[in-house]
Amino acid sequence: MSLRICALSDVHLGMNFSTLGPVSEVLREARFESLERAVEAANEGGCGLLIVAGDLFHTKSVPLPVVERAGTILGGFDGPCVAVLPGNHDYDEGPDSSLWRAFSRAAAEGTVILRDTVPVALDDFGMAVTIHPAPCGSKHSSENRLSWMDGCSGREDGTVIGVAHGSIEGISPDREGVYFPMTLDELRSKPADIWFIGHTHRRFVSIPEGQAAVIIPGTPEPDGFDCAGSGSVTIVEIDSGTVRAAEAATGKFRYVNQMLAIPSPRELRGYLNGIGSPKDGVLLRLALSGVLDRGELAECREILEAARNDFRYLETDTSDLSERITPETIREEFTEGSFPFRLLERLHEADELGALQTAYRALRGASR
Repeated sequence: MSLRICALSDVHLGMNFSTLGPVSEVLREARFESLERAVEAANEGGCGLLIVAGDLFHTKSVPLPVVERAGTILGGFDGPCVAVLPGNHDYDEGPDSSLWRAFSRAAAEGTVILRDTVPVALDDFGMAVTIHPAPCGSKHSSENRLSWMDGCSGREDGTVIGVAHGSIEGISPDREGVYFPMTLDELRSKPADIWFIGHTHRRFVSIPEGQAAVIIPGTPEPDGFDCAGSGSVTIVEIDSGTVRAAEAATGKFRYVNQMLAIPSPRELRGYLNGIGSPKDGVLLRLALSGVLDRGELAECREILEAARNDFRYLETDTSDLSERITPETIREEFTEGSFPFRLLERLHEADELGALQTAYRALRGASR
């Protein structure tokens, strides 16, 4: 049996990006556009199954138009089945969950919501596939939802797919162990031929010979400065037990969080030019450090101001960027023979440059 699957997770529709000011509306819309590109990638890849491994929505209380638009976009999938798992952000509160009742009404025919911890057979969709889902019923939990599968079995005539949402030890950040923690060994001890795991926004693929494949498809659109890289989905082909996985790009924006020590304006200009193109797809948070001459400092500030027109968003921190203190600087700022003048002059003569910079900043601040 040959089966092609498009897997994605962590779309976070309804995320508002309020801290990013004017660009927030563009970023909100980009999440819908990334879902559209994911469906296009699935259709172009000839996939029969599209899986969303949790956090399709950013919260369980997103507005109804967000839910309805998601249903419409996923309805553009050409394959017979879309399977959607509740994650820890859009967790299932039970039979009365307003989010998942609304999505059920908005979803197109062929959409399966993986709300229950029971095997879900897709034979009626023309696929010899059974899904073992592990949906989230809360935002946090120190226990995963895998244990119910221990009494299940595989299927000789097809494929068993596990779909879960949570952290994986050694792969996902979860220091306190509150995001439904799992291990690779635990996943591979359950009856599944392949796993799709949501929650970790960075893509991960492990396809060892003789063991179940574990795939974190990643987010189709990055959503913050802690989410490096570009957005994508994973296209998987299962053919006679062989699993192959390929990445399909879907993201529009990149978040770059950089601390940069610069010895000169040229270094700063080179870094900004080297980020890549198009720059209007980059959101840059840049912290600069270094000691420069007064003219070089002014030039760096001019470079940063000009760069604001190049990037979609630019946030800079220059608090660790300071002026190199010279005898001329000391004479311009302090009265000759005064205590500050004499202290700074001695530090300069002793070549105590670190102490000189610190003392200059403190004395200049005290004189204001």
